[in-house]
Amino acid sequence: MTAGKKKKTLSLLFLLPLIVIGFFSFFLLSGKDVAVSTYKQTIQNMISDTPGWSFDAGPISGNPVTGYVAEDISIFYGEKEIARAKSLAVRLSLLSLVRGNPEASRVTVREVFLSAEEFFTALRETDFPSSEDEDASLEHFPVVVLTSALLSAPGGDILLENFRLSPGEGSITFAGRGKLLNLPLEIGGSLVAEDGLSVSNAYLKAGEAVLTLSGSLSPEVTLEGNLEKLSLQQIAPLVALPSGVEGTLSSTVFLSRPGGSLLLSGEGMLTEGNISGLETDGKFFWSADGGKLTLDPEEATVFSSPVRGNLSFFFDEKPQAEMNLFLKNVRFDEWTDFFPWLSSAEGTLSTLNVSLTGPLDRLSGPVRFSASNILVTGIPVTEVKGAVDLEDSERFVLQTAGRWQGSPLTVDGGSEPNGKGLRFLLRSEALDLKKAGVIYGPGLSLEGMGTADGKILLSEGGELQLIGFLKTPKFSLLGTKGENLSVAFTGNEKKLDFSSISLKIPGGGELSGSGKISALDTKEPGMNFTGTGKNISASFLESLLSKSSILDGKGTFDLQWSLSGPLEKPAASFQLRGKDTPLSPLLPLRKVALNGKYSGNKLLLSDGSASLFGGQVSLGGEVTLSGAPSLDLRGKISELSLGALSALGGAELPKGKGAISGEFSLTGRADSPKIFLTLAAPSLSLEDTTLEDLRLTAEGILPTLKIEDFSARFGKSLLNASGSVNLEKGGSVNMKAFGKELDLRTLAATFFPGAPLGGSMDGEISLTGTLGGKQTLLFSGTSPLVTLHGILLENMKVTLKPKGQDRFAFSLEGLLGASNLALAGELEPTDDGAAFSIKTSKKIDIAAT
Repeated sequence: MTAGKKKKTLSLLFLLPLIVIGFFSFFLLSGKDVAVSTYKQTIQNMISDTPGWSFDAGPISGNPVTGYVAEDISIFYGEKEIARAKSLAVRLSLLSLVRGNPEASRVTVREVFLSAEEFFTALRETDFPSSEDEDASLEHFPVVVLTSALLSAPGGDILLENFRLSPGEGSITFAGRGKLLNLPLEIGGSLVAEDGLSVSNAYLKAGEAVLTLSGSLSPEVTLEGNLEKLSLQQIAPLVALPSGVEGTLSSTVFLSRPGGSLLLSGEGMLTEGNISGLETDGKFFWSADGGKLTLDPEEATVFSSPVRGNLSFFFDEKPQAEMNLFLKNVRFDEWTDFFPWLSSAEGTLSTLNVSLTGPLDRLSGPVRFSASNILVTGIPVTEVKGAVDLEDSERFVLQTAGRWQGSPLTVDGGSEPNGKGLRFLLRSEALDLKKAGVIYGPGLSLEGMGTADGKILLSEGGELQLIGFLKTPKFSLLGTKGENLSVAFTGNEKKLDFSSISLKIPGGGELSGSGKISALDTKEPGMNFTGTGKNISASFLESLLSKSSILDGKGTFDLQWSLSGPLEKPAASFQLRGKDTPLSPLLPLRKVALNGKYSGNKLLLSDGSASLFGGQVSLGGEVTLSGAPSLDLRGKISELSLGALSALGGAELPKGKGAISGEFSLTGRADSPKIFLTLAAPSLSLEDTTLEDLRLTAEGILPTLKIEDFSARFGKSLLNASGSVNLEKGGSVNMKAFGKELDLRTLAATFFPGAPLGGSMDGEISLTGTLGGKQTLLFSGTSPLVTLHGILLENMKVTLKPKGQDRFAFSLEGLLGASNLALAGELEPTDDGAAFSIKTSKKIDIAAT
């Protein structure tokens, strides 16, 4: 390498802010005549040897002894001013003058200005001529002192308050102080000319940042060193980093210039980093040239997530970026500033794969993700896998699938077409109502599977709107089965409004209603629903209380219902109204009216009423539905008609008249409750037979009813009865009635009109068989004295039982006079008495009669 080229390299590559010094030093080292008259022309000739460059200066004064001073110096490349200086003073070595070979011993430059952007542009465009001067040496380089030099750069100015070049044996040391972007600046190092030009132990300190470099400047540029504690936000304006880049960087540095292009690379550690909103820390490899910076994370994190891949920035008028990042354990709350559309979700993504390009504030491309458990607009979703196609960092299209409360769920949507707000479509074709009910109706005991469709709208201002539909063929609510459930609702994060709810009930009937769930954003959400029911079957209502069908209900009801109160423990109320049809064959209640309220597993019944056998029944009490349902019901019976009651169970009783009243209770297990019944009637008539002061007490465990006490007066006689009845269809009947001193004349007038019968008798009637089926009636009695057609019979024993239609078989034993009497036969009531067929079973002693 020639000495002239060494000197130009020194001037142009290292002393960039001091380019003026380079030109004048070249002149002084060239050995030209030092007369003032030739001073300026020599400089002009020297610069004109470099194509495109020109020189201008004001007055030049001086002499070889005192030195020379040039003022108002300007250097141009083309039409553009590259550098200027207020003055440049050169002092010559007196010894060199004596020897006839003048050399500069000191050069002082004051108030220098250099445009870095114009200077580097000119350097790239300049074709420097080679020099044949082999004699030049760094040993003859003068001391150079620079004061008040300003380097103007696009991102900020560099001010050198003082700078000094000091030649030595085979090297030049340099040192200076100033300010870089308002930070204290200190530079230093050595230049060595041996097998080229190199720099040794060069350093630059700006604030807390320290850059050290050593290596070759010529013929090839290869520098290595270290960078410590560089503040990216402070240096960003100077090196055209994208806005919003922050952090502290420490790194190795390798600098080269192959083919004239500057290349930088290294392995660094970034702490408290922020790259356009991405909080980045850790170890990474990096490289940069004039147009691009690339980061390759090695052991780094973005926010709190480990990251792999690469991140590139392209330096342009509008900085561009290219991201190919793979992250794990990504928290939504950390990324919402960078991706605002993530604000609708909460939780942590297991993986996030980002492939985005474009301006930093308008990135586009696919983003793929997976998660085990997240919240999307407040909805918990598990086993999530999906993708987002992002456009300009704001608009996006989402396709994802997962599970909600164990049910498969798909979510599609994204930005609204106008870019203002978000829209998501949700669908689950196998929605588990039991798990959904745990969230939105924990007190409703929902079960079943259904199909759900929903729409989620999120406005630009963050306001959430929900629109949804639910359908299921079979389900269970509060332990009650239903069919064809259909629900339509709207809402937001605070409430859900249900505009339509309808379902069908097993056995017939339909429920419908509407309402709302409110305060979902609080610890105590509540609900308020109202509705109606049509044609609800009695068998369904009975099934709510018992698995067995004691009543065999057949009637239908209408109702009004409501659900209100805390979401976890709502209270249900209803008003039940029966139609003018019998509740069941066994208990033909009509026009049933009943009010109820369900709360805390208790069903409170009030204002219950119904018509029964021409009278009225009232009812109230409570039903406990937790565990095995139990009853505690009380009621009254008023004015039941005996005529209507006599047809119950198909019993062949005479037509009756009169009214019965009383009280009853049902307690204990709902499938086998204990019944207690008291009845009373002042007077009851069975055709021509009248019973007075009737009293009945019965109890039992349904379906069995046991008559504990029965009393009535028949004429002057007292009647008592006991027995039991199983009220199920075909249930057993076992009844007995007792009478003392029954007036036979009154009995005959009732059952056998016109029969000439007199006397009194103690009697017993038994009735056995099945309810509504075959029954057996037996009468037996004893009497000390009976008259029949004027005949006196003593010590009589009589039995009587039905035989066929309107016929009775009888037997009779007693004394006729002194003779024993035993008769058997049949009788049939007639309009004027009875027709008999009699035969004796023992011989009669006619003489003794």
